[in-house]
Amino acid sequence: MLPAITGVVQLADTLWLSTPRGVGYAHTTSDLADWRKANTGLPTLQVEHLASDGADLFAQSGGGVYRWDPPTAAWVASDAIGIVHALKEDYGTVLAGTELGIWRRRAGDAAFTLLDKSPVAAPSDGDDPEPAVDPTGTTTHYAGTAEGLREQPPTPGTAVADTAWPLRVPVAPPGNTYNNIIIDDTRVYAATRSQGIGRWDGTTWYPWLPVACTTGPCPNDFIKATEVFAMLRDRNHQKWVACWGFAIERFDDSTDPARFTHYWNQPGDDPRHTLAFGAAADSNGGVWFGMDFFNDLVPLGLDFYDSTGAHVGNWQPGLPATSLVRAGKVRAVTVDKAGRIWVGYAGATNSGVDTFVRRPEQGYDFKSVTGTTSLDIWAMVAHGDSIWVLTDSELKRINRTSSPLRVVQTLKTPAGRPLSGLRLMDVAPNGDVFVGSEEGVRWYRPDGTTQNFTAANSPLASDDVRAVAVEPLTGAVWFGTADGLNRFDPAYRPPAPPAGARDTLRVFPNPATLTGLGVELRLQGVSAGYTGGIYDLRGRRLRRFTTLERGRVFWDGRDENGVLVDPGVYFVRAQGSSGLARARFVLLH
Repeated sequence: MLPAITGVVQLADTLWLSTPRGVGYAHTTSDLADWRKANTGLPTLQVEHLASDGADLFAQSGGGVYRWDPPTAAWVASDAIGIVHALKEDYGTVLAGTELGIWRRRAGDAAFTLLDKSPVAAPSDGDDPEPAVDPTGTTTHYAGTAEGLREQPPTPGTAVADTAWPLRVPVAPPGNTYNNIIIDDTRVYAATRSQGIGRWDGTTWYPWLPVACTTGPCPNDFIKATEVFAMLRDRNHQKWVACWGFAIERFDDSTDPARFTHYWNQPGDDPRHTLAFGAAADSNGGVWFGMDFFNDLVPLGLDFYDSTGAHVGNWQPGLPATSLVRAGKVRAVTVDKAGRIWVGYAGATNSGVDTFVRRPEQGYDFKSVTGTTSLDIWAMVAHGDSIWVLTDSELKRINRTSSPLRVVQTLKTPAGRPLSGLRLMDVAPNGDVFVGSEEGVRWYRPDGTTQNFTAANSPLASDDVRAVAVEPLTGAVWFGTADGLNRFDPAYRPPAPPAGARDTLRVFPNPATLTGLGVELRLQGVSAGYTGGIYDLRGRRLRRFTTLERGRVFWDGRDENGVLVDPGVYFVRAQGSSGLARARFVLLH
């Protein structure tokens, strides 16, 4: 296997490559046929980056920067600039992010220059801070860190310039890889596992970034908003977040700044209490967490906090002696309209679904649901008299009034359960059920019909759907995927255009990928159906069509003579109820 390439630089006719096994170079005038090694002088063959100011070549290795010296054909140690975390070239400037700050060097400079009050890397910061400079190469410098973007102040000597580089936090979600979403009235809280948590209030995003709080008790911030798993909103509108290995967090963000309470973050605390996966708020204001395991840690079953936020109980197999909890790994928790708590266990043996009133122990009407003890449970949602249960392969419905308790309906689901998915199912106020998977979303309607959403037939950001949350006030659904967020309103109907107005037509997916079976396009506009054709850039019609259900068009990728078309840009011209509509799309092979 070839080693990974960590840096590429071309100087004149010489192409330089760095890898975890050293540096090599070849000449373009020899068609790169004369590769040779260039490792003399390096402290280690592990080379993280290469950079050049157009005159000199620099390599990052062993925590330092080394300059290539052509007369001796060896690397020589550059300036003492501290332990180096990042090295790059930007607009002709070589920039290094180090534990002493950010340094720069341009062609003709005799040495690196430290940028005043620039961000300093901590030993645990990995490749941060990542430096950059504006297109002039000299005016304004930047540093990308886990906190956000820091910008060099104006000219030295001004009041602003005499402070640390100010932080420019983007007004945007903190990342793209989502694994949990909760909703509090009109506010949406979307969590990534390691990139932070974003709050959408209908107009603006506010991010909590994965930066460790080091200011004492941290009353207004997370200990660290990372390794985020279970989340819930309690009856008092406080939000609870499990940051594995850091804390269980409870916060009230009705005021600014938010007020935080941290659990299990003190020396001597059992960190297993932070490993929450399933979560639900009960009818008395308490909250329940189903616990998971990490490495060799034994999972703790169920944790309960009362309406004041106090941790008042833990139940696991055999502990306490009256506990009836059957397994320690509890993936799902939900509470029905009568206040009964339902829990779902992971695994294929001694798993399934249990239910109880107030406490999972003797004397509290503890029951196991018939026929479920071999089911691997991933999610549960109570709605009306139904308890919807998502297993590793099916969607099941339990009737809470049946005697004995049992599964009364079983439905097939798309395959694949994302391991980072914390909320793979939700139920809308009208009874619609939405299930996320590694193959997109399936929408189950009360009338028995279903519909699938994928990246190929809808704007869904990715087929890897890890979180599903329904807005209770509107019925709109949020999907958190491995590549971004989507909001879908099932009740939306495009308004009919005024007489003579032009139809607005869109084509999904765009770009579309042609396979051996062809390609399925979806036309979305104001008309219920379309008749038309697909055309190339010369205006030549390639295919006629009449849309099928929900605007679908199947195309084999060939023209009317059966010749396979090339990749490129193509046009759709379609006649709908409001007139002629046009759209374009890109076809890939």
